[in-house]
Amino acid sequence: MKILHAANFSLYPPRKSNLAYVYAPARAVHNGLNRNGHCVLDFSVDDTTRFHRGRVLRGCWSGRAAMNALLLKTTRCFAPDLLLLGHARQVTSATLHAVREALPRIRIVQWWVDSLHPERAKALTCIKRKLPFLDAFFCTTEAAYAARILGDTAERIHFFPNICDGSVYTHRSFARREHRYDLIYIGRPAASRQSLVARLRELAVHYRVGIYGQTQKTQLNSASYLDVVGHSQMGVNYSLHNNEIPLYSSDRMIHLLGNGVLTFCPRVPGMESCFSEEEVVYFKDLDEFQDKFKEYLACADKTRATARAGWEKAHRVFNEVRVTRFLLETAMGRPYSEDYEWPTRRSNEAPARADSYPPGAAAAHGGR
Repeated sequence: MKILHAANFSLYPPRKSNLAYVYAPARAVHNGLNRNGHCVLDFSVDDTTRFHRGRVLRGCWSGRAAMNALLLKTTRCFAPDLLLLGHARQVTSATLHAVREALPRIRIVQWWVDSLHPERAKALTCIKRKLPFLDAFFCTTEAAYAARILGDTAERIHFFPNICDGSVYTHRSFARREHRYDLIYIGRPAASRQSLVARLRELAVHYRVGIYGQTQKTQLNSASYLDVVGHSQMGVNYSLHNNEIPLYSSDRMIHLLGNGVLTFCPRVPGMESCFSEEEVVYFKDLDEFQDKFKEYLACADKTRATARAGWEKAHRVFNEVRVTRFLLETAMGRPYSEDYEWPTRRSNEAPARADSYPPGAAAAHGGR
């Protein structure tokens, strides 16, 4: 199958610290598609927009307009079976309309790994504008919840898990006898995380606790990020919005699990359907988290066994080949080649085609 993958690959990011961002979701999706034997052409949305900002391209005076023009041209030239969008916020619905008119048989699909919390109004608006032109939308959030938030038919929206790319997550922390940190936490500052960070700073008085991402100086990227994760015995996964979104987690969770780190996680609704109590240490509040941290720190064998079980599950079940195969089988309406462990809509019928969108839909969205 020929696939045009339009996403943000950070080939020329605005900040040097983002270079070599090999664990970006777009790269995991690309690797999975490629390892499934497909011909994948990458189109880096944000890089192209920045490159053409302030330039003139066939009458396009903005970088965004130039990027959309080049994406349409690339699609016509490559004639893919599937146009797969990552977050690709700057790709307009008018461009998707033009793609479908140029290639009526093409399927257009989008994946999304960020939170779909109602407070993220800009992100939700961006998705809603594209939905009428999509054959399927995949997100790391429970499908029913996402359908309610996006106001779309449930048949078009599907859950897919964060991807564990074995070629990127190569550490086996559980096999180390010595670690740089007893416990690590990485995350941007947020009101919903203040209590957690305060508790971690209290623990840091007595234990080796690494707290990263709260300031510019403590931000980690690229190889330094993977190195710190891989040399930590335990890690905390704590997503935004109080961890209340069904099945949603930051991809930080798979970074920890994929590198063999014992992972602590709040009781996110439905998450135990993906990882059991024997693979992830769940907690309902910070007191329980602290008690379990001390319990596991005192029992090295139990820590190693749980971390290894989580690592094995991440690489066996949620690897890039299986997750992208599931995405393609669902999007293209093909029978599933195997039983997938995460919640799926099991149907051998293709999703409703997006070419049934109402006339004038592109104009109604202002071409955005």
